[in-house]
Amino acid sequence: MSKTKIKQSMANLGNALSSLGKVVNEQNGKDYIVDATIKRFEYTYETMDKTLKRCLEYEGIKVLTPKETLKKAFAIHWL
Repeated sequence: MSKTKIKQSMANLGNALSSLGKVVNEQNGKDYIVDATIKRFEYTYETMDKTLKRCLEYEGIKVLTPKETLKKAFAIHWL
């Protein structure tokens, strides 16, 4: 995994977190806003998982599942 790919993943994750934060702060109990929040959370979680997986692989740590990715990242104090 290249540093360029990791940097791009980090930028994508930052954008996803920012987008999620905007919709969370604007919730007024409207159903469509709740639905948008859920979709943005799903996107953010998937982006975080891919970013962590790429960073772990760069460090030489192989992971196969999202659950394993979280466990490994937590074990090395990234989370």
